[in-house]
Amino acid sequence: MREIICDTNIWYGLGNQSILKPQGFKLIATWINIIEIGFSHPEIKARLVPDECISASKAILDYAERLIIFDPFAYATNKIVPDFILHPIPLESILIDISQSGLPNAKAYHDHKACYDYFMTMKNHFAQAINSEKSKIRKSELQNNLSKEEFKNSDSSQIVEHSNGLLSDIKRYLKMEHNKQIDFSKLKGINGTHEYIKEIFECYIITKQIFMKKFILDKCMKCQSNDFYDLLNLLYVDNDKLFWTKEARWKAAFKEAKMSKYLYEQ
Repeated sequence: MREIICDTNIWYGLGNQSILKPQGFKLIATWINIIEIGFSHPEIKARLVPDECISASKAILDYAERLIIFDPFAYATNKIVPDFILHPIPLESILIDISQSGLPNAKAYHDHKACYDYFMTMKNHFAQAINSEKSKIRKSELQNNLSKEEFKNSDSSQIVEHSNGLLSDIKRYLKMEHNKQIDFSKLKGINGTHEYIKEIFECYIITKQIFMKKFILDKCMKCQSNDFYDLLNLLYVDNDKLFWTKEARWKAAFKEAKMSKYLYEQ
């Protein structure tokens, strides 16, 4: 039975019964889903609707065949180097807390606050940095019609760039969060090459590359903070899995990237 990685909006939809669980598939919840639904400080969560968080977390408990408790960079590290030991945050008890009150208990929140803050900082920095750098990138890459056409047709080099970017993000994460280091260039076999990274993270790499290319070409397009988490959730979409989202913009992104083979649609 094929597995489906779910966008967080799917769990909200299942929770309020605006969508139904598909038959013949296994739904998978991710670390990203838990973080987005309820792992936050009460002052932040007060701005949201507790009942919606509770129903979404109950939907995970009721419908998810399993929960991926590795954060996206830890999951990616394990895919590249299976014997690299990382200890994930146990999320089951946190999920149960959220299903009862809409929030993790105070101890769980403070025990894992550093990791949460790290990803929140990256999330905010992603949108701020890329939006502020957009005009500079456009000026550099789109100087005239010829350079614009070259940029449009530079998918291969952009894919290498995004593969490198993923490895850099993982190295920075391991150093900051786990005080560990890894040298991908010294890995045996093909595990550190761009071809291998593109192969095992095809959905993430290609969709992100096309999304970012469109962002640069479209003068008016802005990146949102949530785009960071939406993209990272694609790291869980292995080559044998599907991805389910309600957002039209991500469905369009999959189709533009010719990644529709990973897209589940009811």
